[in-house]
Amino acid sequence: MWMVLVALLAQQSPQPVQQSPQPAPQDTSGAYLDAGARELVHRAREHRGAMDAAIRSYGTLVKERVSVGLKALRRDRLMVAADEVARISWHRDGPTRVDVLGARQSAPMFMRGFTIPDDVRKPGDVVFEPTDDRLRLGFVDSSFVRHPLAQGSEAWYRFASGDTTVIRLPDGRSLRLLEVRIIPRREDVHLLRGSIWIDAASAGLVRGLFRLAADFDLERDADPDDRNDVKDVPGVLKPVKASLRYLTIEYGLVAFRWWMPRLIAVEGTASVGSLASFPVRYERIYSEYEVEGDTVASRLAAIPDPRHIRPAVCHETPKGPRCDCHDSGCRVFDVRLPADTMALLTSPELPPAPVSAYDELVTESQIEDLANRLGLLPSQPWRLGAPALHWGLGRSGLARFNRVEGLSLGARADLDFGPATADLTGRLGLAPAPAGEARAIRLTPDLVAGATRATLGSSFRLAAYRRLDVMDPRGRALGFGNSFNSLFFGRDDGDYFRALGLDLTRHAAPGTDEHLVWRLFAERQRAVPLNTQWSLRRLFGAGPTFRPNLQADAADEAGAEISLRWSRDVSASALSYGLVLAADGAAGTFDYARPGATVQLGFPLPFGLVASTEAAAGTSVGTVPLQRSWFLGGPATLRGYPGDAVAGAAYWRSRAEMATSLPAARLALFGDAGWAGPRTGFRTGRPLLSAGVGASFLDGYIRIDLARALRAPVGWRLDLYLDALL
Repeated sequence: MWMVLVALLAQQSPQPVQQSPQPAPQDTSGAYLDAGARELVHRAREHRGAMDAAIRSYGTLVKERVSVGLKALRRDRLMVAADEVARISWHRDGPTRVDVLGARQSAPMFMRGFTIPDDVRKPGDVVFEPTDDRLRLGFVDSSFVRHPLAQGSEAWYRFASGDTTVIRLPDGRSLRLLEVRIIPRREDVHLLRGSIWIDAASAGLVRGLFRLAADFDLERDADPDDRNDVKDVPGVLKPVKASLRYLTIEYGLVAFRWWMPRLIAVEGTASVGSLASFPVRYERIYSEYEVEGDTVASRLAAIPDPRHIRPAVCHETPKGPRCDCHDSGCRVFDVRLPADTMALLTSPELPPAPVSAYDELVTESQIEDLANRLGLLPSQPWRLGAPALHWGLGRSGLARFNRVEGLSLGARADLDFGPATADLTGRLGLAPAPAGEARAIRLTPDLVAGATRATLGSSFRLAAYRRLDVMDPRGRALGFGNSFNSLFFGRDDGDYFRALGLDLTRHAAPGTDEHLVWRLFAERQRAVPLNTQWSLRRLFGAGPTFRPNLQADAADEAGAEISLRWSRDVSASALSYGLVLAADGAAGTFDYARPGATVQLGFPLPFGLVASTEAAAGTSVGTVPLQRSWFLGGPATLRGYPGDAVAGAAYWRSRAEMATSLPAARLALFGDAGWAGPRTGFRTGRPLLSAGVGASFLDGYIRIDLARALRAPVGWRLDLYLDALL
């Protein structure tokens, strides 16, 4: 899905995204909410038709970066990154020369080092046409999104005057900028919401800042020809969505006459069900401009239409000039590379190589300014959307299996109100009862109702619930991996309790590098029994039986949880790190607090090997109920041992690994150690030890471990899980 988002933003669209918006409605009444907005929009269109068309040639240096990451629980990963630096010499009535000065691409989840991009000989979209609609927006594909300043855009948008800003130029002169707010007529992924700033004197476009009017949903917005293929996407991968956090383009005044693009930046996120999200960032910076143009006003009307001076079609040879065709005709590009193309990888013109999906070309002050302006964008109006209903395998997270609920199937209804959404999820556990019981099935119902409000940097969710909860969230016992092991192998690493309550949770907005999570809650906690010994393995033999579920202490609690994570691409391809600080506490039947910390470190070793280490510790004050003890056991904390093998009011653990260095597929040797128990035994307690061999794929996102517990209870364990360090 991240490829779809990159295509949507960078107009290198694969077929599912290359669709045209629906035909424009004819009603243009009420497009201008005030006379000032009408005048500014008309003047901006005239400026583009005159001043921009008067440009005969320009030269500029352009730097471009695109990065795609993978946001996961333990650490964020950089999937793909590419940088390119080129010098452009554009001429209105002749070929455009592109001297590529530097280029590199990397795929840290798949391979080491850098390679030269396959499309380095293609001019792409870094070469802009001064009168091209796509430039006026930055680079959103005009076949996907309606341009607010295009002729006839009144059928799609409404316009309103906004604020006035004064900026000072280096020579002391001042420019007055007038804002026009862009308001889409409906919530549509093909429309934009945002603001443009126009120079009051020249009517040149100075700045644009936009978001999509609606998020992209593959099931709703896919091309009609591909709807059948969308239906074949497994429910565990749905919903497939993409959101645009912002698109901004800024212009600089060259020779006190020409408004030329200076900065284009885009940030968005794609998601695949609840399995993963992919932050996407694109940046392009223009500098060192030289512009020549017609200076006599009377000659402007005589400037030919670019479509009349360019061929409708053109032909190219593999080694000759390249040709690129758009609505304004075709243009020939003379792309030049150094004789030694490997020099592109080490060009001094290249910026420092990115090590995460959040590394930027723009300066910190520009980021702060952008953040301030994003908060001023027009917000979505309140509305009532059509409800969406999903159930069972049709949506990620609605089907699971464990020894308390058995097979638990859910149904979820979502309602979109614009700035906020509401959801209602009901599920019913169907646990086959042991032989001899009068009833064949034990039913365990759950119900969760919530409302979510997303802001620029945060997402807040208020929920009321009666649900099954886990004693150790680090083990992700209600996720796909533990459900798979429980159903097929009769091995459930979780321990559970029933929670009835209300909570408010805050997460960082998708696509940001912030990792602050907090939760306020008030709930009643009760024990739940083991309800079934059934698994598929028992159909083919005796098989193992599920261990008893730990019996939670009855408690009525009100409390808070907070977690803050920092990371710098914690992988072993270079020295990198991660730090997690967390704390939770409550008052009521039990009064307690639990602080904890985790430190991660990755680094290269000689002979093409890599290593990673992790250390974690936590303690508590007050009286901690059993369900809020520190637990160790299972692949997330102590490999080789069953889930929740040991527990206590304090704990420490560590692990170390040595592996081969190819990120796509690694072999690793590892060892784990951990202890949990009473606070008084923190220094003297006898730890559990394990060692083993593992294989990881995609830089540790998929991991298989064969581990041996070296202290009682000794034994072997094979685990398949997601999001390991290596």
